[in-house]
Amino acid sequence: MNDACPHMIAGGLLRTILLLLTVTAAWGGALTAQQSGRIAGQVVDQDSGRPLPTATVRVVEAGTGTLTDVNGRFRTPEIPAGSYTVEIELLGYATARREGVVVEAGGTAITNFAMTTQAIAVEGLTVEVERTTRTSSEASLLAMQQAAPAVSDGVSAEQISRSPDSDAGDAVARVTGVSVVDDKFVVVRGLGERYSTTLLNGAELASPEPAKKIVPMDLFAASLLESVVTSKTATPDKPGDFAGGAVEIKTKEFPEERVLELETSFGYNSLATFKTLPVLGRSGTDFLGLDGVGRQRPDVTDGELFLEGIRNRWIPSNTRVLPNMGFGVNYGNQLGEFERALGYVFSLDYGYSTSYTPDDLFLFVIDPDQGTAATGNVSRPATTTVNWGAVGNLALRLGATNTFTLKNLVTREAEEFSTFAEAFDPEFQAQLDPEVRRYQVRYVERTFAQSQLGGQHFLSWLGDSSIDWKLSYSRADRDEPENRSLNYVREGTEYAIQRSVANAFWFRFLDDRAYSAQLDWSIPVSLRRESDALIKFGGLGRLKSREFDAEKYDLRPALVPQDGLNALKLPPEALLAPENAGRNVVLGNINDQGLPYDADDDLYAAYLMLDLRPFERLRIVGGLRTEIWKLNVFAGGRESPAFEPTVRDQADLLWSTNLTFELTDRMNLRAAGYRTVSRPDPREVSDSQYSPVVGECVITGDPSLGRAVINNADLRWEWYPSPGELVSVSGFGKWFSDPIIQLVINESFTCVGRPLNAESATNLGVELEVRKNLGILAESLEPFTATVNFTFVDGDVKGDGVLIPFASLPLQDQSRFLVNASLGYDNADTGTNASLLYNYFDDRVRRYGVAAGNTGIRVPDVIEQGRSTLDAKVSQRFGESVKISLSAKNLTNAVVREYQDTAQLGPVTVGYAPLGVSFSLGVSYAY
Repeated sequence: MNDACPHMIAGGLLRTILLLLTVTAAWGGALTAQQSGRIAGQVVDQDSGRPLPTATVRVVEAGTGTLTDVNGRFRTPEIPAGSYTVEIELLGYATARREGVVVEAGGTAITNFAMTTQAIAVEGLTVEVERTTRTSSEASLLAMQQAAPAVSDGVSAEQISRSPDSDAGDAVARVTGVSVVDDKFVVVRGLGERYSTTLLNGAELASPEPAKKIVPMDLFAASLLESVVTSKTATPDKPGDFAGGAVEIKTKEFPEERVLELETSFGYNSLATFKTLPVLGRSGTDFLGLDGVGRQRPDVTDGELFLEGIRNRWIPSNTRVLPNMGFGVNYGNQLGEFERALGYVFSLDYGYSTSYTPDDLFLFVIDPDQGTAATGNVSRPATTTVNWGAVGNLALRLGATNTFTLKNLVTREAEEFSTFAEAFDPEFQAQLDPEVRRYQVRYVERTFAQSQLGGQHFLSWLGDSSIDWKLSYSRADRDEPENRSLNYVREGTEYAIQRSVANAFWFRFLDDRAYSAQLDWSIPVSLRRESDALIKFGGLGRLKSREFDAEKYDLRPALVPQDGLNALKLPPEALLAPENAGRNVVLGNINDQGLPYDADDDLYAAYLMLDLRPFERLRIVGGLRTEIWKLNVFAGGRESPAFEPTVRDQADLLWSTNLTFELTDRMNLRAAGYRTVSRPDPREVSDSQYSPVVGECVITGDPSLGRAVINNADLRWEWYPSPGELVSVSGFGKWFSDPIIQLVINESFTCVGRPLNAESATNLGVELEVRKNLGILAESLEPFTATVNFTFVDGDVKGDGVLIPFASLPLQDQSRFLVNASLGYDNADTGTNASLLYNYFDDRVRRYGVAAGNTGIRVPDVIEQGRSTLDAKVSQRFGESVKISLSAKNLTNAVVREYQDTAQLGPVTVGYAPLGVSFSLGVSYAY
């Protein structure tokens, strides 16, 4: 693809946007002539935060009203514009009353209520709060957090929109106690991604990662999200396979009134944009994330046919890199009256970007004293990425007691990576010429989709109980139809391919599917007063099926090249011409680093939970959960007779207790104790190898690997001074039996990553968070809000003295210190919004080392150096519809640096990659 192609794409998108803006403006002008509006909101219990269904909502002056649905939500019929009084009535609760609710023409006034029980009510008391189960705004998310039975922290769509965050991985890194590695895997409370679980709209997901079961957070575009909430303590109604936290992603919900939003953006990166760089061109449907040039596994029965089938392009042409670009559409509305209404939201997000790293260093030190390295290379990778995602959610209300939902999400990412690397002999780093010149090209497509049908039913005829059910299907695919590398070894002053150095062609395809069904039944009971306790029970069935197909082919020089040794020095495109097959190069099949495998990973769970108040200000939520885990891993595939399947069949009884002392109406003291587990990934119990990227360490499994058991304790004080504000201090402790860690072992001067069970581990930490409006200092500072959160974690792993020959090590991916800080400015009168965001994480171990062969020499750990980043975003609204925003990321120009400690040389840099500074200009139109 030449320079014009992205420009043509951008031009086409801009023309589409202008057309939509024109049509929408005309449509909007006609609609604003309406002289009526609505009142909408939610009604919840003041003490527990539970939604209150079938409450009567009356608009006094209009003489009309409605009932709350199973979620406590209401939406009145259309009423003339004006000021109204709203009353809420429900048996057992004091009547709530709100005066002066202003309805504007064509608008919807949002008013939420928290009701107190009759026994303690003050007559005529009206309480309006932000407490709601909708989490799109910062105030409502904090209100939900205050009423939640467990400790949780999160970010809302409102917060995400004020930052330059582009996906869920960026967003969740703003949460207290959370960091992100590789820009996509979450680390919660200092525990790596294996100790967290990810839920999408309450259901577990399939994963497109061949070596992990965790879902990468970069799959979910920020514009498609309503909130990202991390639950840090367990309750019986949630999965028990976590220790750090359960990250729940919620996609957009339909709005209370018609919304149409269009947005486009253009981005700049200091390392790539407007520079002339070696970037592989794209063509056909590549710009949609769909393979447009026929990348596929070629015919392997004949070497000539194989070379004819590959895309024989190795050296990218120099191309002027145009700005990154993005486009988004969001539309939502409700049809019909409230008691028989259909709500819907449709969102689309598209992005195209190019990145370049001028000097990406990889090194692996095996001698802790001399600093001797086993391997090393410097590469210059260029990557073009296309990602798009879509949400289509529907909600149907049938009366006040039944709601059905259908939620759909699909995301796709296509990444083309090319690099020229120079590998050197670490013992002779001073020499000018590298030992090996390596070319690599890789194309990867990742697709994720989830569809979920759910229902909520309020059964007044069955003790006012409620049933919530979900049927979910998710699928994740990862296709790698092209991953090839070619190595030229130095011979004097020239370079040629050699039989001693492999030239690899990988073809890898992953299909991961998850089916789940879950049912929750809640029954209110009366202890001290009407319906002040809740019995909740239910179950879950989850079936996951994974198929991983992989082949590796090796291309080497013929024993006697027919065209002589000079033929082996030809440039890649000439060397791999089809006529050279058999004459100068030969093809072989090797599967030692790409063995296919299949896996069935099933989970069955049942639970019983009690939610009660033995005293006026004490809430206890706890119970038991049993989980039965069944895993079958078939190395070589289900039909392969060469391997016996690896089987796991384990049952765990998990307990949890959460205590909440309401010191005041806005202040809680929480204490929790609970047991959880962490199960290995299917690939980790398969005795096969996997090579993620050329030049990096090979990963292998261990069929004897077992699951870890974790006992946890939490203590938290939290204060909510006013809506949108929070002050909290938390302490936590986690004690592990058989924790799973991944070690890096040097085997025959090749680094191999291997998972093992350590003997035990301990993790202790403290969290602090403050969110406060600065108007408390001076009235002129009312538009400013400051947020600071700080985490200190100290954990270690104890070895067994045999397979893991060390006393203790820090936990992998754990930073002792995490800091987030932000300063926000929001002026509703001028339409100006600005945010300055700071993030810091301390040094963390990325890979453990054990020993060099059988020498017993301890290999130094690979440590990622901590870094600070500063981001900013400024937006200005013009009129009611148009907004222009400017974002900046990594204003500190931080770099990724990894090192290993040695006795004589001190820290030796073994990984280095600059990130550059990025800017983005966005324009949006909303109606």
